[in-house]
Amino acid sequence: MLDNPHILTPVVAGAQCINISKVGAETEELPDLNAPHREDMLAMLPTLTDRHTGEPLPSPHRKKWFTSAKNRAGLSFDTENLYTFHFWQHLLDLSAYELDMGVAQFDISSHLNGQPLQLMVKQQSTGEYLWNFEVWHENLLKHDL
Repeated sequence: MLDNPHILTPVVAGAQCINISKVGAETEELPDLNAPHREDMLAMLPTLTDRHTGEPLPSPHRKKWFTSAKNRAGLSFDTENLYTFHFWQHLLDLSAYELDMGVAQFDISSHLNGQPLQLMVKQQSTGEYLWNFEVWHENLLKHDL
């Protein structure tokens, strides 16, 4: 069992897609969740564009760029813009509480010592949470608390 299992990643490098728009420019319509998601980080980083078309680059470029602490230095979120972060993944099956690696599935409760999986965004400098979800599952009850 791991003593302190965790994954730490900057939210701008971990989100599958990010869109930035001016506050008030958002529409009343709900997005089509089946439509392709279009990345747009131009309000924060105008250089993340295709040099031929001027269109925003797809998310893999942003994720790679923001993985570097040097590239993130000096950038911040503001209250003038609306930030929409899209998160999804295919490895963690919360209904079964398993990590699905394709060739095998692993019960994650055995590594959490009876504690729930925690999904959060937290500011490191202040310790303040933007959000903090605890994901409980009946498999956790199989382990000593």
